[in-house]
Amino acid sequence: MRPLDDLLDECELHFLALHEAMLRCPQPLTVSHFATRNPDLIAALDQFAYRFAKLQDTMSVQLFRRFALDVLHEPVESMPVIDILNL
Repeated sequence: MRPLDDLLDECELHFLALHEAMLRCPQPLTVSHFATRNPDLIAALDQFAYRFAKLQDTMSVQLFRRFALDVLHEPVESMPVIDILNL
């Protein structure tokens, strides 16, 4: 399992990419924006969805488990994520 600092750095990179994608989207995002099929908007939304999924996966599969082991000293290898969050 990777060190906690490495996982936090990876999460920060995903978050920064999420934020950058959000800044490229019009606010508020409406149905008319989707009707135009603007390639820049589609690219921004694709990036947002991809980075959100990567951030969620990194946090749930690796970060929370590493935190539980390193900080809480709890063996969580086989626990579901919801049980880790409830520690």
